[in-house]
Amino acid sequence: MAQENTARVITIAATEQPQDIRLRVAAYARVSSSSDEQLNSFAAQNRYYTELISGKDNWQLVDIYADAAVIIGLKTLRLKKCQKQIR
Repeated sequence: MAQENTARVITIAATEQPQDIRLRVAAYARVSSSSDEQLNSFAAQNRYYTELISGKDNWQLVDIYADAAVIIGLKTLRLKKCQKQIR
């Protein structure tokens, strides 16, 4: 008769349960161009994330990050700065 190998699992419960943990939360908003429609989308994303995070008792909004170069149309300037640094 063959013996079965059965795993023996021992669970050790934590002695202290964390309470009142406040999470620091950040959001990232993105738009693909500087058109008025996209800027409205950016504002809507900011509103959404601000309301979502503020609505959670244990969440603290740290910041909302975005690619400012895309939002204000400075892709070319940013590219030139990168090229200058490479030289």
